[in-house]
Amino acid sequence: MNSWSCSKILPSPSPLLPLHTLPPPLATLPLRPLRPLPPPPSPANPPPSSRTVSAVARPRRTLTSICRAAGEYQFPDPIPEFAEAETEKFREYMVERLSKRMDIFEDQDTLDQVVDICAENLSTFLHKEYGGPGTLMVEPFAAMASDLEDEDLPRGPQVARIAIKWGQENIDKDWDEWTSRNKVR
Repeated sequence: MNSWSCSKILPSPSPLLPLHTLPPPLATLPLRPLRPLPPPPSPANPPPSSRTVSAVARPRRTLTSICRAAGEYQFPDPIPEFAEAETEKFREYMVERLSKRMDIFEDQDTLDQVVDICAENLSTFLHKEYGGPGTLMVEPFAAMASDLEDEDLPRGPQVARIAIKWGQENIDKDWDEWTSRNKVR
């Protein structure tokens, strides 16, 4: 009976890895010796990327340069006239939307109180912080929910979600229309 040894299957077994440690499919593959590592970069032997210089070299944008560029961009100041118009538009929307759900609110006074709190939060944000697309934040809407709960008014989180949806769909778009119409950018 002829027995086969690993030396007959593998012409040059690696001295680094014993064959019994290899998984079965790899045990049948020929092993090649490892290639030596390239020498470390030096002035006499620069890395390959610095040996060839392209005629159209573009600087690499690092995270630091991108963050620096973002930090250097100045958003426009809030526009009081826009804030007033947008707050009024928001107030009208909220009254229309929430009055469809009068079963949630005890009476018209409760509805008016809810809308007033939401409009006040949005107005404060638009007057002090909003400077165009990219500056809409969640804080005024979170403050709406919190203030409604503090006043023991119904459905604070649901009302705040309605307000957030309206804000996402309208505020940036309305800002662009306002500034293009009034030449403010």
